[in-house]
Amino acid sequence: SKLKYLPPQARSPALLVLDLEQNLFQSHALQKLPRGLTILNLVGNPLLDMKLPMLPHLRSLSLDNCGLTSFEGFPQFQQLRFLSVSNNRITNFKGLPILMKLEYFNIDNNPFKFGSKLSIAAIGSISLNMFNDVELSESDLEDAFKLSPLVGFSLRCGRDPTPCESPEEEVRKSQNFLTSKLASYLKSKQIENPTL
Repeated sequence: SKLKYLPPQARSPALLVLDLEQNLFQSHALQKLPRGLTILNLVGNPLLDMKLPMLPHLRSLSLDNCGLTSFEGFPQFQQLRFLSVSNNRITNFKGLPILMKLEYFNIDNNPFKFGSKLSIAAIGSISLNMFNDVELSESDLEDAFKLSPLVGFSLRCGRDPTPCESPEEEVRKSQNFLTSKLASYLKSKQIENPTL
């Protein structure tokens, strides 16, 4: 029978690797995972969201086929090297924290076809060498890091990840996204000529 709740052995503080593939876990049932985990496989669980507990030593996380629609609630896993979120329903990077040490990222087979350049910009990792099971070239990384940090920030805030023709257009699209509500906000606060 499939598990819905963590059995006692899955809560052991000495546990480093945990494979819970193809069960019935939702994220709220995983809040008592051992903080020392380095590898966690949750493939095929109906998690529904990314609200996982903070696991400071986590290096590998597999979340394929989990019914995920966004990165909102995703913890800042400082040590994460491997992240797979394929076969979900993700359409943007909203809520994704910067993952400085990430080396492998798979976001294939989601409703939106994510490109490597904007994905690298959103993730912010200079260590990334595999994207959707394809090895990245030096020029892939260079192209992504030529973009303004504003592009990555706007993507993590929920900007549409459809790529533009040039880096300048990427910056303009990001600025427009980030300031789209600013004018109406200033007007609502009755701020006439703001000096920024």
